[in-house]
Order: sequence, then C-alpha cells, then structure tokens
Amino acid sequence: SKELGIDLIYDGPTDGSPEKAAGMIEKWTLQGVDVIAVSPNDPNVLAPAMKKAREKGVHVITWDADGLPGTREFFVNQATAKDIGYALVDTMAKDIAGTSAPEGAQGDVAIITASLTAANQNEWMKYMNERLKDYPQLKLVETKPSNEDQKVAFQTAQDLMKAYPNLKGIWGISSVSFPAAADAVKQANKSGQVQVT
Repeated sequence: SKELGIDLIYDGPTDGSPEKAAGMIEKWTLQGVDVIAVSPNDPNVLAPAMKKAREKGVHVITWDADGLPGTREFFVNQATAKDIGYALVDTMAKDIAGTSAPEGAQGDVAIITASLTAANQNEWMKYMNERLKDYPQLKLVETKPSNEDQKVAFQTAQDLMKAYPNLKGIWGISSVSFPAAADAVKQANKSGQVQVT
C-alpha cells in the first residue's frame, strides 16, 4: 500500500463470523472507502452488505473465495478449485505412500475445513472427492468444520485419530486447521504415521 500510495485497512473478524464480516463491510461503506476486497466465508450472509456497497459506488472485489453473482466486480484466485483439490489429494497420496508409487497409497483420510459454508473450500472438496476416485485405497472417513477456531481444529484432529485407528492423513484446508492438525499429530506421537497436508 505504501508503494502504491494508498491507505489500507486490513481487518476481519477474529472468530470467522460472517455476520461480523458483513458488519465490517457496512461500516467501511458508510466511511466511504473506495474499494473493499473480501474473501467471503459465507457468500449468502455477506451478499446484502456487498451489494449495498456496490450501490453506494464502492468497488467490491473478492479474492480466495468468491461471492454470489452480482456482489463483486471481479474475483482474484490463486489457482482453479480443480487444481487445488487435485493437488491436495495428489500430495497426500505421495506423503502416505512415501517411496512407493502414490497410486498405492492406502488408509483412512479426513478433512478439517474452516466451516461447512466456506464456499472456496467446499469447491476444493468437490474436486478432492473427484480426485480420490483415482486412489481407491484411500477412504475419506469424515469432513469436519473447525469454525475458524484453532482449539476446535486441534480437538477435531485428536478425535479423528482416536475414532479411526487406520487414519493415515488429515487435510487441514484452512489457515487454522492445518497448524492445529499438525500440532495434534505431533502431540499424539504420530508424526510419520498420520500425514498432514
């Protein structure tokens, strides 16, 4: 922002609440900001605030996760949902198989996502499920939300390891679920036995 000569407000709800995020969009609209860039964790909840901002002349863009049609001008994404979903599965298969061929990866795997309404992660998971068909010996046993809470993600990872003795991998597909799952695996002395991607 300094290089571009703009004032940047970088903020968001600490608990992942889409209602709080919508409130922030409304506040910034009233303050008359020029642009709002948002990664909607629940596009349905954020849509009214995003539409009102656009009606008031604020440029609204999305990044990482897209909004509903008509709520933004354009979307910036790091890769396609298909590329992300396939890469997550391929990486896990390689991690589990070790030196053997990835297609030979076998065992139970689970996903810890941010929330069940996270549009970007739901789209990734759609393609993860599609790609898992290429790895018939990997069985997706559960998909659990962490509600954007690292403690919940940690407990969820612990619960998954207890519930599934053949658990070989956990995908932590949010910024809090990945480090929490890795920490849970480490504390359970299962490093190398349960992979975290």
